[in-house]
Amino acid sequence: MQRDIVRFEHLALFMLLIMATTFNGCYLLDLFHSFHPDYGPVADWHGGYEDVQIDKNTHRVRYYGMGLAQERAERYLIYRCAELTVAQGYDYFIIIDQADDPQTESSVTNSTTSQSASGTGFSATGASVTSRSNVQTYTYYNPVKTIKVFKGKKPEDNFKAYDGREVTATLAPKIEFRDSTDAAR
Repeated sequence: MQRDIVRFEHLALFMLLIMATTFNGCYLLDLFHSFHPDYGPVADWHGGYEDVQIDKNTHRVRYYGMGLAQERAERYLIYRCAELTVAQGYDYFIIIDQADDPQTESSVTNSTTSQSASGTGFSATGASVTSRSNVQTYTYYNPVKTIKVFKGKKPEDNFKAYDGREVTATLAPKIEFRDSTDAAR
């Protein structure tokens, strides 16, 4: 019976060391980089759209992706161009210039931790030291489009022309709005 208790204590100590080493190797994800912004104007760390009126019917529109896939950032940007067109009383817009403007950032995380344990009975001690370096590279897509807005029917022969109402109606179900009242526009 005494030997069984001692074996159990050694097994428990061994399991404790294994668990400490295993959990020691885990690390938390960087929440800033895994955050996906909802659609809305630029707001601190949330990313979002920003537009500047250049003249009466010309605008430069940018979407700061902050971790979004390139396709999603482009979708949000086109939606904003259409939304801006309709909000200003125009019917369609033509993209006259565009750029992807990707930005790459690397992050290095270093950690060293140590654990120790001791037991009773036949006396057992153990120690664990874990060192880890983790390099993560992130690419942020911040697409930019310069658009001209117009009234009337969209020219069918211009593949850079988009009907504002048609685009907002088509893309709205694919947009994750920051505030649910935005979706009702």
